[in-house]
Amino acid sequence: MVGQCAATATLTITVSSSVIPDFDTELVLCSGSDAPTLLPTSPNGISGTWNPSSINNQISAQYIFTPTTGQCATPITLNVVIDSLDFTVTQGCVNRDYLVEVTSNANDFSEYSFTWRLSNGSVVSTENRINVTQLISNNPGTVFPFNYTLTVTNSSGCSDVQEIFVDGIFCNIPKGISPNNDNKNDEFDLTGFGVKNITIFNRYGTEVYQRKNYTNQWKGQTNSGEELPDATYFYVIVDDSGETFTGWVYVNR
Repeated sequence: MVGQCAATATLTITVSSSVIPDFDTELVLCSGSDAPTLLPTSPNGISGTWNPSSINNQISAQYIFTPTTGQCATPITLNVVIDSLDFTVTQGCVNRDYLVEVTSNANDFSEYSFTWRLSNGSVVSTENRINVTQLISNNPGTVFPFNYTLTVTNSSGCSDVQEIFVDGIFCNIPKGISPNNDNKNDEFDLTGFGVKNITIFNRYGTEVYQRKNYTNQWKGQTNSGEELPDATYFYVIVDDSGETFTGWVYVNR
């Protein structure tokens, strides 16, 4: 300004763009899996702090990185998505078959894969359900209770492994037998039902037959092997899980 007896000077100002820390901004984690550590320095050398300071592997959330003052760098946000498998396993009778089935609230298995294994490691199915009745009929002599190992995996590679125990398959107890030695419906066949004990009574409530670890031994005979007359008989069955079943069966020679 005139009158100040001062020399002219030049001030040079350089404006540079803010540096963006080059951390990943999206992360998908399987629920319960090990979460990575939030590093204090980005790959391109920006130091700072995270809030929250560590990743929770159970909850989807956002994590904000704030650069230390003086670095001319901008904050960034890391979005963490926790990917969990939403399914339940049910088992029971459908019509006359015993099914073990994977169900989901979304009822959409397009992104799921399934592997069912026996205790020896062999794969018996890759569907979302197995027909235990059919599998038992193809493998006579199966002893209850037994188990399957089920592995469910989604498209993100997240997996869940469950042990599924089957105690018995009481879905189709015969209502009648015709023990005439024609090899057709000759015995009260409960193979694969996991029968721990069976007791059979006549219509007067008198015990006529009893056996432990039963499969298909009764052909209308008494405990001593005598042939019983044609009639309706009543049974009490206890399976390997301790559950009791009652009903009737008709003998017609």
